[in-house]
Amino acid sequence: DLALSAVAAPTNSILAGKTLTYTFSITNRGPNTATSVAFTNVLPAGVTLLSASPSQGNIITNATSLIVNLGTLATGTNATIIVVVTPTAAAIPQGLTNATLTSTANVAASETDVNPGNNSVSVVTVVNRPFAELDLTQTVAPDPVVVGHSLTNTVVITNNGPGTALSAVLTEPLPPGAGF
Repeated sequence: DLALSAVAAPTNSILAGKTLTYTFSITNRGPNTATSVAFTNVLPAGVTLLSASPSQGNIITNATSLIVNLGTLATGTNATIIVVVTPTAAAIPQGLTNATLTSTANVAASETDVNPGNNSVSVVTVVNRPFAELDLTQTVAPDPVVVGHSLTNTVVITNNGPGTALSAVLTEPLPPGAGF
């Protein structure tokens, strides 16, 4: 009977751009040794994988999932996989202040599991958009400008916090008759 459990740190919610750590634990509750133990984890959309470290075995990762060949687990032993990700602003739909991330994992072995109901786990974390106060200042020189002469337009964006501004975009259309 392989049993899979998981926790996330921080446990309830996190700001986009901060580090989120998942710890997965696989325990062999017996009655026999489990061979060819395989762990899979599908990462939530909108996260960037920073690292994945199993306590034993080999790991294969890509941008959306990881597979770990844990090998053999004797009765009463366990293995751990630590997965570190960063939720990005893309995890939160435009216009919303938060979103739910769900990381799903499964474990299996060559032997028939007497309790397959504890071979899957989902970890749910809320990711919040950081709040930032942006100030915009704009100066032009010379003022006034003579038609046909150059004008320098300087725009400064300042983040007064408290959070990091993610995906900030400045759009400034040129007035009619102006060009580069």
